Formats: sequence, C-alpha cells, structure tokens
Amino acid sequence: MSDTTTPHPDTPQGKPGRYWLWPGIVVGILLTHTVCCLVVVYIATSDPTHAVIPDYHEKAVAWDAIRADALASEQLGWACTIETAAGADLLGERSLRLSLKDARGEPVSGATVSLEGYHHARANDTVLADLKEGAPGEYVAMLKMRKPGLWRFDVKAKWGEDVFVQQIDQPVGERG
Repeated sequence: MSDTTTPHPDTPQGKPGRYWLWPGIVVGILLTHTVCCLVVVYIATSDPTHAVIPDYHEKAVAWDAIRADALASEQLGWACTIETAAGADLLGERSLRLSLKDARGEPVSGATVSLEGYHHARANDTVLADLKEGAPGEYVAMLKMRKPGLWRFDVKAKWGEDVFVQQIDQPVGERG
C-alpha cells in the first residue's frame, strides 16, 4: 500500500468558496425577504390614506348618547348648510360659511357653533373651528382645507338650552 498525500481533484479542497455557495444563497433569500417585509410595513404605517375615523372607539361606546343627540336635533327641526370657497389660498385655507335656520326657516342668531371636519381620504388630518357669526344665522371661519374632494363635517350648535348636532358630507373645492 502506498501512502499519498495529494488530494483527489474532485474533492472540495480544490475549490474553497464552494462550501459557502448554498448557505450564502439561503441567507441572501432570507435577507431579501426581511428587507421586503420591512419596506411593506413602512409603506403601510406611513401612508396617510389608511386611517381610522378619529375617536372611533369613543364614538362607538357612546353610540346611544350620540343617537339621542341626533334625534333631539331632528326634533328641533333646524337646518344646516355648508358652503366652501372653490379654491384654497396660498396657505391652503378656504373660507367656510355655515347657515343655520330654525324650524320656521328663520336664522338662528347668537348660537355657539363649532365644527370638526376631515377629508374622507385623510381621516387623520382633522380641522377644528369655532365659527364666528357674520350675518344673522351665518357663521364663518377660515379652515386649512388644501385637499379638494369629499369632506365630513360634524357640526355642533348651542343656543340657550337647545343643542343641535349634524354630520354633513360635503364636496369641497373644484367640481368637475
């Protein structure tokens, strides 16, 4: 028997990088998958169009009280309309005019009117305002509403002991 120390040419000792090829491919695939998952999580959590309606849980818990307020407002017979400017100014603000009339069609003057609104595509970006009375029954404010489209306004008006609440879906901006 002869003792040889030369390796066989087909053994891996002749190609040192071959041991790391398949583990490297597996690690590369896992790293690519992890990076893709992190990118998707970032996109999902930073996109402002994916939002929950503000105070949704509190509104759900207090649904009976909110519904009772809405029924009491219907019994008042008041009517509320909102008009906004067609375009926003350089600061992204638009004028908003709210008209409030009682059951006889007379303007409700001297009420305390507040408004909360948000664009349907950006529910996290809410605007809040206490409206000031311009003409009798006409309440006005300048609100940051840069984005045209469908907005939801929650109106609350107090006049003496009467409280009026209403939700209004209103198109804002250029109509085409």
